[in-house]
Amino acid sequence: LTYTVKSFTWCFIIGCLFTTGRAHAETGQDASSTEQLRKSVVNITATTQQRDPMSPWRTWDPEVSVGSGVVIAPGRVLTNAHVVDNAINIMLDSDQLSLPVTGTLIAYDWGRDLALIETTDQSFIDAHPWVGLQAGLPADGEEVVVMGYPIGGTAMSVTTGVVSRCQWDSMPWSQEMMVIQVDAAINSGNSGGPCFVGSQIAGLSFASGEGDDIGYAIAAEEIDRFLREADAGAIDGNTTWELYWQNSENPALRQHLGVPDDASGIVVLSDDQDICQPWDVITNINGFDLTNSGEVVLEGGRRTYFRAAAGRFDPLVDGETFKVEVLRRGVPITLRVQAKNSRNQVIPKRANGDFPYIVIGPLVFGPLHVDLWKYHLDAEVSNTYFERGSPIGTNLDEQALPEGKEFVALLTDTLGHPIAGGYYMLPGQTLKAVNDRKVVTFSDFVKFITSTDDEWLVFEFNEANSDRMVFNRQALFDATEDVLEDNGIRHATSKAFRHLWPPE
Repeated sequence: LTYTVKSFTWCFIIGCLFTTGRAHAETGQDASSTEQLRKSVVNITATTQQRDPMSPWRTWDPEVSVGSGVVIAPGRVLTNAHVVDNAINIMLDSDQLSLPVTGTLIAYDWGRDLALIETTDQSFIDAHPWVGLQAGLPADGEEVVVMGYPIGGTAMSVTTGVVSRCQWDSMPWSQEMMVIQVDAAINSGNSGGPCFVGSQIAGLSFASGEGDDIGYAIAAEEIDRFLREADAGAIDGNTTWELYWQNSENPALRQHLGVPDDASGIVVLSDDQDICQPWDVITNINGFDLTNSGEVVLEGGRRTYFRAAAGRFDPLVDGETFKVEVLRRGVPITLRVQAKNSRNQVIPKRANGDFPYIVIGPLVFGPLHVDLWKYHLDAEVSNTYFERGSPIGTNLDEQALPEGKEFVALLTDTLGHPIAGGYYMLPGQTLKAVNDRKVVTFSDFVKFITSTDDEWLVFEFNEANSDRMVFNRQALFDATEDVLEDNGIRHATSKAFRHLWPPE
């Protein structure tokens, strides 16, 4: 099974505290030979079972995901998140083992597509030396060795090539990050396997391109940051600063703004923190000079999208704000921008099947998330996200909702019960208010519904053509038990809210 997004094809088959982090870039075994490096690469087989986004009390049939991994600390294996997504069992195997051993998922980062697996099996630890991360980006043209267990055989595969380029690129449904393009073969099953440059890990294979001899790896700097965030107990994602801008290549525009011939940068229209003023010319972000076309120059003279400048700022290491240099009507000034992470998205990803829900009579509500939104669209069961009044269509291009806010949506059609007679509801409709009380988060909504003693419950939705629904509160709660029994649902809420049901 493969997904193609832009030029990427996901490479996979369906059928605590960390003391790693930046130390990986400085230490590791002295393993310069291919034969020695092979001992650090493992085959991963995960049994996965995903929850149904529309009916999250149900799980789909188990499937098997196969990928690769590399040992980066004693008993710790780095791989792609998509290899172990929704895993209920993880097995590690290699040429050095007589039998596979069980692994435990201890860190998961869907945004960077990274995961860390641990095993305490001493035979595994003894047989698999760990390898360190490369400091910085590999040079263009540098030789790279890709190892893993792709389809087509059971033995380890070793392919070689060169680093084609390093660039800041976006991931489907996640975040932007530093990606390495190589011309070594990367195929299904290579996911999570290492790309070695010399004796260190330069990147982790995660995708193959649409053309021949194009493969992509997650740069070591992203792995390093993932491990630091896991160590800190909060995997927050890369720093982001939303700018609306235009290039500064027009001579009249430059003259009007007082930009000297030896200066370069981009013209600000607006930004999400109101740090800049319209017509400011940003010349440097976080120590990186900007070109007139919106690029920054990285190590080795590489050019990439300017968002890399803020994206590479790490609050765990560098502090809470980063510096921005601007020309304001020709006068240079320095601004400070608050570092924000890239995980507070309009439609977030809820990792590993964490799909909260509540059944209230014939209605099923839950927070809107990526898997639900995509499933509704793929199944063509709901176009409400694009109807007049829906906040989704107008917010999709925004990086984040106000802190803490989320959309609460109907997960599925109304479940059969006479109490819903006369109402017409569609999956995907988003709650606006209950009893004139605005819905801010799913958790607050559940707590209000299960604690209110109002005689009536009035549900209002954002979409313009949605019915407003009025129910007698006690009658709605009484109907819930019948709906649960008729539909084979064991619990009216997901696990985190079961202490609130039934309401007292």
